[in-house]
Amino acid sequence: MPNSKADAVLASRDASITSIPADNVVQVTIPLIKLDTFVAQRKMKIDFIKIDVEGFEAEVLADASETIKIDRPIVQFEFGHHHLLRRQNMMDFDSLLEGYRLFRLASTSMREIEDPSHYLSNIYSNQNIVAIDRSRQADERRSVAAFRKPKHYKHEVS
Repeated sequence: MPNSKADAVLASRDASITSIPADNVVQVTIPLIKLDTFVAQRKMKIDFIKIDVEGFEAEVLADASETIKIDRPIVQFEFGHHHLLRRQNMMDFDSLLEGYRLFRLASTSMREIEDPSHYLSNIYSNQNIVAIDRSRQADERRSVAAFRKPKHYKHEVS
């Protein structure tokens, strides 16, 4: 229970990557369950996973490896300065998401990260990454193309 002196929330179990002074930290124990366990217990099929856990995205992905292998969901995760402090780079995520293509989510588009080992792929500003299974991506393109307006389409106002 936070006291009046320490109303801050510690967003990470690794105090070295947070800016909250140690004397303002209150420890709270929270039970955790792996995503693979949660999904298996409920016999769920997962289509989309969104991860934002302040630098511990790789651990969540590792603990969801069976779900990812079986269901091949679209995965969105944050990548930022926490990863630099933890010495993680885009190659770590590329290896956790085998068979996926990684994209940087921009305001109006997605830009593919073609070479996760390239130094420019590891820009440590806060950003969202979208991972799409290579085989699923072809299906998604076909679905989007089916809903595009034909080139001869004219909008008429009556």
